[in-house]
Amino acid sequence: MIVDWIAEPAGNPLAEFPMPGTVSIQEEADPFDWDPYDLGSFDGQPDRVGIADFTIVPGPTGVQLGGSPDDMDEVLYNVAVMLALERPDLLAEILEKDGDLLVLSNVWIEPKYRGHQIGHRILAGILSLVGRGVAVVILKAAPNLDEDDPPEASPEHLPAKAALRRYWTHFGFPTAARDYMVYAVPR
Repeated sequence: MIVDWIAEPAGNPLAEFPMPGTVSIQEEADPFDWDPYDLGSFDGQPDRVGIADFTIVPGPTGVQLGGSPDDMDEVLYNVAVMLALERPDLLAEILEKDGDLLVLSNVWIEPKYRGHQIGHRILAGILSLVGRGVAVVILKAAPNLDEDDPPEASPEHLPAKAALRRYWTHFGFPTAARDYMVYAVPR
């Protein structure tokens, strides 16, 4: 598979802290991989593989992690609340580390590409491309709740959440609190 990486920091990365970003992965269209009997199957466009949204908080401090939901992104606010109320020990560890905090707020892989650890490769790419100064990564290992998705406590939602925890545990993430997981980036 040929993969095209696109990193899109929102706004001026030198002026905005925390720095949000998106990585989109596409498989390049291969004109030789076209089935002539499947009319309309080749449109010459790249096939979307996946997308990830993240926020880098440079050298996190109480000022950058604090605030109200009106002042900051909801995902970042929820991480800050989790750290402050449920894991103050982890917050202290993060503040002691010499490096940035990366909050991975969303990783979505097209169903036909799942099962190949592409999410792991996306995170590794983010860390090597724009997150070289990141010391700690935090994510919420739970499916996104869209309108057509099953409710959070439903029988369909719970196995998906467990699968995501197993998946990110293989990368090296232990559980921090509830559905949150944390990864200390090796130096």
